[in-house]
Amino acid sequence: PSSLPPPVDERPTEVPLSAGLGPMVEGVSLMEVQGLEDLPEEAQLELVQSAELVTLGIDEEISQFEVALVTAGEVRVMPAVDDLVAASAGVGHVVFTTGSLEEGVALRAVAGEAGATVAVWRKGAMERATADCPWVADELKLVADRFQSLAGAAMGMLGERLDETLRGQVTDRLDVRRLLPDEVVVEAGSPVPGLFIVGAGRLEQVNGDDVEELLPGDFVMPAQILSAGKAPATVRAGAGGAVVLFGERMTAHELLMMVPPLLEILSA
Repeated sequence: PSSLPPPVDERPTEVPLSAGLGPMVEGVSLMEVQGLEDLPEEAQLELVQSAELVTLGIDEEISQFEVALVTAGEVRVMPAVDDLVAASAGVGHVVFTTGSLEEGVALRAVAGEAGATVAVWRKGAMERATADCPWVADELKLVADRFQSLAGAAMGMLGERLDETLRGQVTDRLDVRRLLPDEVVVEAGSPVPGLFIVGAGRLEQVNGDDVEELLPGDFVMPAQILSAGKAPATVRAGAGGAVVLFGERMTAHELLMMVPPLLEILSA
């Protein structure tokens, strides 16, 4: 048997509409896809016609896309520079990669054990589709922020020490927060309000003239989370802003009970 990977789908990028079923790609109605359902029908039709269908064999991947809609099989969403799974997406689910930050976490989609077929849109497609409905563009950025945050969190101690299931138990309880450039999240001398994990962008921990960068996957002042102590420094977003995963102090304490290895991570 040949060891060569399955070929990329050679069909035309113009995907015909299914009669009477509205804007559909390979049997998936865009009216039922979370994130795309609020687009005007004209914009959905444009997306259908511009979809690029790609067939992936097991563990084959696709990157440098803006949107990927799974039409068969399942894909695992991973950071471009790491092999840890940030999230999974099955048929009818979509992966958005363009978030709020100019420089976010680059993502890739890797086919699962049964392979996958995905409809892909490259950079610029969603900007055109949402030109008349900017609120939808804002919502899609928030979805992408979560994908990027999950990928960023997996690049740190959370990814090194917890398997995908345990990591999901933690991240499922955390909210995504978008921080503006130089926005302060913790003031020196104040209580640390909860559990922060850098998802995308940078945070800066400032103590006098000393500035320490916190990168994707880093925790903010883990010792103070455990001790309920006051912040020894100020923490702010970097010049390009940041996206973080955040849980209130009560949530953090509940997670420490639910996921005991998290205590070891914060104590390290």
